[in-house]
Order: sequence, then structure tokens, then C-alpha cells
Amino acid sequence: MPLEYPFDEDATTDFESWLEGEAPRDLKEAIDLRDAVRHEQDQGRYTAERDYEFLIIEGSGPEKLLITSSDAKTLFLQIVHQQYIAPRRKAARRNGL
Repeated sequence: MPLEYPFDEDATTDFESWLEGEAPRDLKEAIDLRDAVRHEQDQGRYTAERDYEFLIIEGSGPEKLLITSSDAKTLFLQIVHQQYIAPRRKAARRNGL
């Protein structure tokens, strides 16, 4: 069960749920999301902010993603790579881009 963030009702720790509304639309956005999380700074349409032990990621929607540990950060980066970056890079290579 995802953790509840006591200071913001529009926040979740559920990666898949958050990605349903904030999924990168193309390879550039996927890389922007990865870099926002990896470097903990704004990138493209994604904003990143460190709040105590939480990393807060926002896209263009109302819900915020809370990354609560370094292990969670690593897991989220793996999900972004596997679901959004790797397939799009493969498709781009296949199409000669």
C-alpha cells in the first residue's frame, strides 16, 4: 500500500498510478523525467524538489509523486528506463533516427 504524505492530498508514492497521468509522450520527455529525478532539478515539463527526506516530482497534472528513499529513486529510474526510454530508443534506431 502506498504511503500517505501528510502535508499534501495531491501526492502519491504509487509510481504506476502517477505515470498513468504523467507518462512521457516521447523520448525527449522520458529523458527529461529521468534527469529531473536523477539530478533532483527541474527538467522539461517535470519539476523536482527535495523536501526533507522526500523527492517531490511534478508534471503538468495536479498529482505529485513522492520518492521516499534512495531505493525508491533507483526503482523509479529503472521503471522509466524500461517502460519509456529503452523502447523508444529501440524504435528510433529501427526507424533510422
